Amino acid sequence: MSITAIFDPSDDAVTFSTAELASELIHLSSRLAAMEARWLSLLAEYDRREGWRADAQLSCVDWLVWRCGLSRRTAHEKLRVAHELQRRPAVREGFSAGALSYSKVRAITRITGAGDETDEWLLKLAESGTTADLERVARRYEQLAEQEHGIDDYLRRYDRRCVRASRTYDGMMVIEKVLPIEEGEEYLALLEAVDECSAEHSSTGRRRADAAMALARAGRASLDKPGHVDRYTVHVVADLDALVAKVGRAELIDNTPVAMETLRRLACDCGIVRHLVKGASKPLDIGTRTSVWTTAQRRAIQVRDGGHCRFPGCHRKTCDCHHLVHAADGGPTAVSNGCLLCPRHHTCLHEGGFTISGEANETLTFLRSDGTVVGRTGGHQAIAQEVPR
Repeated sequence: MSITAIFDPSDDAVTFSTAELASELIHLSSRLAAMEARWLSLLAEYDRREGWRADAQLSCVDWLVWRCGLSRRTAHEKLRVAHELQRRPAVREGFSAGALSYSKVRAITRITGAGDETDEWLLKLAESGTTADLERVARRYEQLAEQEHGIDDYLRRYDRRCVRASRTYDGMMVIEKVLPIEEGEEYLALLEAVDECSAEHSSTGRRRADAAMALARAGRASLDKPGHVDRYTVHVVADLDALVAKVGRAELIDNTPVAMETLRRLACDCGIVRHLVKGASKPLDIGTRTSVWTTAQRRAIQVRDGGHCRFPGCHRKTCDCHHLVHAADGGPTAVSNGCLLCPRHHTCLHEGGFTISGEANETLTFLRSDGTVVGRTGGHQAIAQEVPR
């Protein structure tokens, strides 16, 4: 079914009577629901096959955010509903027939573990009730289930803890914390304790915002200690002959063999201590710990890359600094030769067969092992001058 079969831009809605407009809206709403049901069915199968791995995405949610333009929260919800519909045929059939809206299906599927009888009752409620009615039933069902089953339901509720953030159009950000009631009370108590130290007279909301930022900054300051720049240190044990012939022994300090490409990935962004030996165990030299990237270089790369992974479709902020041309191949440890990659995509670039080309300060092109292009990304902000080491 083509889009034009549903929407004809030549239609002049002005010529419709009000009754005809209402009838057309209801009719198209039903057809949209049926198409949404079909889309969710395909999505569940795509995720089951893990088709998103072909684009080196970490999950189906990441793929939906990138390829389908969904927000992360919406992608999570769509995927949840898609899988829930696979085990609830009565709800799926009603949705596919256009008798249920997506909003009602989303509310119904929030009641997990429901049997056929429960679904039949929910479908009857959906015929005469609103989405709000179904959501109230879902919340009540969860409360009763937790009361009946105790600790197991509490742990499921605990797993729903999260922090969500969204930007507004007036330069503000909304941060939503979802916590169990006892953790929520503890958090408010902490805010009140910090708030007591402030003499500013303002609204409760503003005082709590100031207290929350004070807590966050205090926690961050405790992490900014000398020696904590690198997340890990790699101890490399290499044979003297291997350094000359470029073949031979390479392993970690616990005698674990290391593939050369894995060693190159680890060496991209970490502290390194080189242990030079000859023969079975005769130590010749133990080098001092060196950090590949300086703090100034790392900060410059983070500013240019927007603080997140440069791989197409990825916005993770816990990243390594990757050498476009590896130091072992003569590449400089310079801002123009480095970019941010999350650990998964850093692995894809080294052990996964993916490649990267282009200028770090401009546009980078990411390619699969067969040479097809995954996508291109540009720097968040150009770095006008190279940062000295």
